[in-house]
Amino acid sequence: MPLSVNHKGQVLDFKYTKHQEDCVKFYIGDIFIGLIWKINNRYDTTIWHDVLGEGTLRFVSGFATRYDASVYMLYATGYWTRD
Repeated sequence: MPLSVNHKGQVLDFKYTKHQEDCVKFYIGDIFIGLIWKINNRYDTTIWHDVLGEGTLRFVSGFATRYDASVYMLYATGYWTRD
């Protein structure tokens, strides 16, 4: 069963595509959220400015799993809330 998020009444599945060695692009449905890097057995994220609307990149490191990094990115971009 794929992981998914409910956004604006639609169920959007998590999707990962290889970007480079040790890096995947993370999407929900067709919406690009950001990059997840695996460096020294931990996961780091980069969220693009066009998703955040801030004009900058946001980089956060130290996640234990790719899922943890994905969930953080969804909370940070507002696509997933605790509601």
